[in-house]
Amino acid sequence: PLHLARVYFQPRLSLTIPLWNSWKLNAAWGIYKQFITESSALDDIGNYRYFWAICNNDDIPVLNATHYVGGISYHHKNLILNMEGFLKYTDGITRYIYFNLEDYSTIFQGDSKAYGLDLYVKGRLRKHEAWVSYTLSKTLEYFPYFTEGDYRVAPQDQRHEVKTALLLNFSPLFFTANYVY
Repeated sequence: PLHLARVYFQPRLSLTIPLWNSWKLNAAWGIYKQFITESSALDDIGNYRYFWAICNNDDIPVLNATHYVGGISYHHKNLILNMEGFLKYTDGITRYIYFNLEDYSTIFQGDSKAYGLDLYVKGRLRKHEAWVSYTLSKTLEYFPYFTEGDYRVAPQDQRHEVKTALLLNFSPLFFTANYVY
């Protein structure tokens, strides 16, 4: 069985400061570990293949991420508005490189950074709820094999994302729908 033989600390802090009426400032910081990772393999013509792997701290390190979040929120009666900026650093990303034509393969360890803005609106009408959120973000990664020696846009970078949800409460029946674009 896999035994990592060490203790992993994952401290988290959050702070909420009431401003006036229904407004609040929010801030959070945390360190997160991930013990199962979706690694990538890159071939000599630029194709990526993704697979799940257990982090063993030998060839696949435990992922270590530090998150910073700050924002402002408004809560009043049946309405919630929230805007938060975020910055996330992750170390220990693995990528397998295999070039068949050159008979070359190796594992590289890299890191990433993601930053962006989340906007969220939630409303309630009687017992029913609906919400929509929008994320604007950018994800960059760095691996030692990059020839230009700087961060690149990561393959999983997704600049825009919109999520919607609807919950209809006709107790004892509930109907839900969601959509991610």
